[in-house]
Amino acid sequence: MFKVTLEGVDYKVAFHHNVKPDFMEKRKYTVCNIYIVKYPIEDAADQKPTYELISTGYAYCSIKDNFNYELGRKISLGRALHNRFLKKERDLFVNTYHNKQKYDTQRSKLAEYRKLV
Repeated sequence: MFKVTLEGVDYKVAFHHNVKPDFMEKRKYTVCNIYIVKYPIEDAADQKPTYELISTGYAYCSIKDNFNYELGRKISLGRALHNRFLKKERDLFVNTYHNKQKYDTQRSKLAEYRKLV
C-alpha cells in the first residue's frame, strides 16, 4: 500500500494477492485497487477518512507459472492506471511505487542488521 498526491487529491493504492485459490478459482492472481481518500470535515476530529474505489486492475497467473508478487503488482498497477489517468500521472504512481520498494528493502536490511548486532 502507498499513497500519492496528485493535484491536491490524495490517492491510496492497495494490493491483494490470492496465492491459495480454492477449487473454483484455480488461478492465482493479484488485485490492485486505487482509492480517492476523502477526509472528514475539520470539526469532526474523531472521524477517520473514507475511501472511494475508482479503479481496479487484475493480473492473473498461468496455472503453469510460479507466482511472483512483484510482477503481479506491476501488471495489476499498470492495468488499474491505464484507462483512468494520463501518462504523466501514471508515471507519478509508478515512480512512487518503485521508491516505496527501495525504501522497504532498505528498512528490511536495517532490521536484519539490528538483529545481528
